[in-house]
Amino acid sequence: MGLSLAEWEADGLGELFHYGFNRPVRLRYDLEVDGRFYQTPPPPPAPITIIHGTEDEVVPVAASRDFARAYPDQVQLIEVTAGHNINGRLPLIWQTLQQVCLAA
Repeated sequence: MGLSLAEWEADGLGELFHYGFNRPVRLRYDLEVDGRFYQTPPPPPAPITIIHGTEDEVVPVAASRDFARAYPDQVQLIEVTAGHNINGRLPLIWQTLQQVCLAA
């Protein structure tokens, strides 16, 4: 984001790089305000499986480790040797998805 938090608040909109879209997107400052209400992640509403790259430079794997440790009965963490882009792990993702769907 090119704006400071104060500028983002004053303008009401700011650009942040969105990795899913692979481009900057304009986001309302309300996102920042809403995020302040979630200092502690809410418990998962259903079982969750996370596949996370140990070399992720965007979202550190420590965040997923902490979340899984906080909710051991709800969260399964699978760590893979990869960065943020885990497209090279599609066979594992597909296998995991099949196991989750078939177990339901």
